[in-house]
This record gives sequence, C-alpha cells and structure tokens, in this order.
Amino acid sequence: MKWIGIFIVILLVGMASLPFLATDKQRLVPEIKSVTADDAKIAQNVTKQFHRSIASKQAVQEFSLSNDELTAALNVASYSVPNIDIESRLTSLGLTLVATVKLEKRGFKRYVNVICMLTNGYEGADIDSCKIGSVTLPGDSLKPIIKYGLNKFVGKHSYDLWQHFITNLSFERNKLVVKNLDANIIKPALQASFNEAQNLVSGTSNLDKALVTNYIEHLSLQNYDSKSLMEPIRSAFSHVKEQTRNSPTDVRNRHVQAAIWALVIRYGNPKFGRLVGIPGKIGRGMSATLRNREDLALHFLYSAFLQLNSGTQTAFSIGEIKELIDSNAGGTGFSFADIVADKAGLTFAEFLTDPMTDTKSACLKLANVYTEDMFILDINHRPEGISAEEFNDRYKSIQSQKYKDVIEEIGQAMKQLELYR
Repeated sequence: MKWIGIFIVILLVGMASLPFLATDKQRLVPEIKSVTADDAKIAQNVTKQFHRSIASKQAVQEFSLSNDELTAALNVASYSVPNIDIESRLTSLGLTLVATVKLEKRGFKRYVNVICMLTNGYEGADIDSCKIGSVTLPGDSLKPIIKYGLNKFVGKHSYDLWQHFITNLSFERNKLVVKNLDANIIKPALQASFNEAQNLVSGTSNLDKALVTNYIEHLSLQNYDSKSLMEPIRSAFSHVKEQTRNSPTDVRNRHVQAAIWALVIRYGNPKFGRLVGIPGKIGRGMSATLRNREDLALHFLYSAFLQLNSGTQTAFSIGEIKELIDSNAGGTGFSFADIVADKAGLTFAEFLTDPMTDTKSACLKLANVYTEDMFILDINHRPEGISAEEFNDRYKSIQSQKYKDVIEEIGQAMKQLELYR
C-alpha cells in the first residue's frame, strides 16, 4: 500500500507539472505582424495549384512546394489566425516546423512552443519527433495522438486525408513533394470532412436552422424599390421586430443571429448555407449593392459571415490579404473602399451579436433604416487601384504606423454611425 501511495503522489505531481513543462515564458517564433503583397500572391498561387491538383480529371496528381512558397503560405496563415505563429525550414532531408501558440487569459500569459521534425521514410514521410515545451515525444508515440485528435475534434475522414498525404509525402531538391495524390480518395474525404465540420458548426453555434430558413423565405417574398442592401436589411429586421415584439432578450438575439445568416446566405453566397445545413435551393442567391456597387455589398456580407464564424481579427486579416493580392500585377489594386466595406460588415455582425448590445433598440433602427449612411461610411475620398509598388511607397507595409492610422480612423468613424450610437 505504501508503494501505491508513493506512485499516486508521483503521478499527481507529474500531472500538475505538465502545464509548466509544456509551456514557456518566451515565444520561440516571433509574432508574424505583417505580410507582403508577394506573400499574399504566392499563397494564392499555392491554393490554386492544390485546387487544380485535386480537381484534375486525371486521377493521380503531384503537388510540390518550394521553401519560399511554404514560407509565404505559413506567413499568411500565421497573420490570419490570432495567437498562432509558424515557421518552417525545408531541406532535401526533411522539414522542421516550429510553432508558437500564445495562451493568455486574465493576466496569465504563457507560450506553447512546438518543434516537429519530418524526414523521408520508407513509405512517405516519418515524424521523427516533436518537442512541446520541455517535453520531447518520439514519432511513434505521436501517431495515436494525431489519430485521436483528428478523429475527436475534426472527424474520422480527416485522419484518412492525413494518412494519404503523409504516406505520399517526400522531400526532394529542397522541395516538399506529394506524389500520387488520388482525387478518388481526396475528394470524397474532403467532402466528408466538410460535412463533419458543418455538423460541428451547427451543433455548437446554437443556431436555429429552421429560423434561418424562415428568414430566407421571408426575404425571398419581398420586392424592393432598389438594389441597395439597405432594403433587405430593413425587411429582415422588420421581421425580427414583428416576431419578437413581446419576447425575452435571448429569443430576440436568436432571431437577430438568424436574420444576419439569412442576409449573408441570400445576398452573399448560398454556399454559406451549407455550413448550417440550408439547401442551396432555399438560399438561392440574389445580388445587392452598397454605394451603388455590387462588390462592396459582397465585401460587407462576406466579412459579416467571417466574423460570425472566425471572429473580427481573423476576418479583417483575410480582407487585408485579399487587398494585397489585388495590388499585384493583373489585379484591381488595393482598395480602401473595399476595406471600408469589410470593416462595415465586421462591425455590423460583431455589434448585433454582442451580448452587451441592446438588440431591441438596434432592431428598431434597422427596421426603419432610410440610408446606407446608418451602417457604412462614405467611400468617395477613399483611395483605390493602388498597386503593390505604390502601396509600398505610401505605407511600407500593413504594419506601418501610417497604414494603422488609416485603419484606426476608419474604425473610429464607423463607431460614430447612427446604428452604433
């Protein structure tokens, strides 16, 4: 009994020490605070290359990434996803991935630093080892952890995809190469993973699918005097006001959320409905405008959708990256009018889903909205068509103080709009 007691004490001490062994006071990867237009363009090309590989009519494809392509893609990913920064070192012998995850809550701040090494194996690539803080795990011990994690938090088909990629992955001539990509395996697995993600979103967001459908159907029955997005916004929130006249706040908030989803599905992209199980025929898309431009309405609606699903920081970062891509040769140029529309959509969705917002008052304003000025700034003096070279000359980067001042001015001006006062 004495030895059992000692073992239990040691086990408890070990478990209590694990968070400190796995975390550090300092970050290993510097915070990725900015991306360049070149990074954004390279990342876009990588995405297109992968899409072409799996969309090809030829069953078996090859996909490769150079060191520069992988670095650019990871820079864009790190900038878009808050609190996670990733670096890579790619050689002909293998790949080293280094990541830092920031943990911060109520004054507590620690970092999880992870270093994983992948090398060429007999069948594809092998995970040689991973070091998490001070804890080093050999590759063999990671396989069941990866399988459990993917199956538990992403879905069983994601592990099938992982297996397919890792067994066909190799490192050649300072490139990451995935050979024998089988579209007949990847496409069904991606679709199944998407369906599992859809169920995850539907199951955890407390979103009422029937209520969203009700609002989409309501919008589909309306006729408007203009194409302005203001019209369906007024209609949707008039419906919220009527449906929740004597309802408690939590019920009204559910209707508000459903109304926003209905707007982004009906006037943004009907494919958004698939995330909450809304059939495409119900969410059939319609066009709308803001400031007499369809592209600005789409920026507004896509940003609202991203805010609902990923939060304001990630959603705005994605908007910035899109503008950096546009600033490259062949693009329409960096547009601060687009940035205004992005900010407007983010602010709209964030404000209406904030538990501290008086949604009764907000719905009353939107049910009587008479001008777009209530929720979006004027764009006439906002520069557009800025090339990458011009952007670099004027602002240096999206991390420069000059650029931040412009974004801050837009954000402050947005707060003064009638809806938010």
